[in-house]
Amino acid sequence: MVAGMLLTSLPAPAFAVIYQPGETLNPGCAPTDQNCNVVTPVSVATSTPGLAAGSLIYLQAVTASSTSWLAIPIGTNNQMLTINASGTPAWSTFSVATTTINSVSGPAFTFNVGTTGTDFAIATSSSGLTFNLPNASATARGLVSTGTQTFAGDKTFSGSLTAATSTLASLSVTGNTTLGDASSDALTINGTAVSIPNNLNFDSNTLYIDAVNDRIGIGTSTPSAKLAVSGGFSVFGQVQTGTQTNPGLVSTGGTVLGTAVGGTDTVIQYNGSGT
Repeated sequence: MVAGMLLTSLPAPAFAVIYQPGETLNPGCAPTDQNCNVVTPVSVATSTPGLAAGSLIYLQAVTASSTSWLAIPIGTNNQMLTINASGTPAWSTFSVATTTINSVSGPAFTFNVGTTGTDFAIATSSSGLTFNLPNASATARGLVSTGTQTFAGDKTFSGSLTAATSTLASLSVTGNTTLGDASSDALTINGTAVSIPNNLNFDSNTLYIDAVNDRIGIGTSTPSAKLAVSGGFSVFGQVQTGTQTNPGLVSTGGTVLGTAVGGTDTVIQYNGSGT
């Protein structure tokens, strides 16, 4: 009785599927499917027309009980594998379209670069297309090269302009202008005349040129004479009036020193001895 109870409580034996050489798992099987274990190996008869080394096998459909394969023979030169209207892979011939660019036709074009002309232009010839872009000059629009060039027309630079050396026929500057960037820099004027249409002030009235009245002020911006000095000054050497060239302070007939009528200030004071 005990032995019988033991036997009836044993589980039923499990039978493992034995795969044959070349068989593969069936991707269409679900875990609950019965008798759905493997897919039969693909077999293509050697007598299939057009099949050779390099041919393709395309899996069209997979079900629980069968599979559908499509044999695609190897293509020929200049063919590409595409998907046709029915969704099946197929070889198609690659064709080169004929295109026309700037009156030149052909599947292939040669592009060249040139500098002919006075503006950018595209030239056509039997050898292809040539893109001509000349160097800029006084008569041509084009590239700025590393060589010597002459440009025509006015040019406006919104940023800084730096030049190692420059020769200008004429120069007109608007706005503030700075010459030099260090105290050791020197300004050389080779011309014999400097025109100042407006008054010119050097270093806050250190030297003032009154261009309207043709006067010079030293220490003042309102000179009342040809030369007006505001503040004390020293003379080292000869002071000359008229044509007199003797050293000292001399006059050729005019008043050498004067004071207002009724003035009480000392005009000349001599503390030495002499005649």
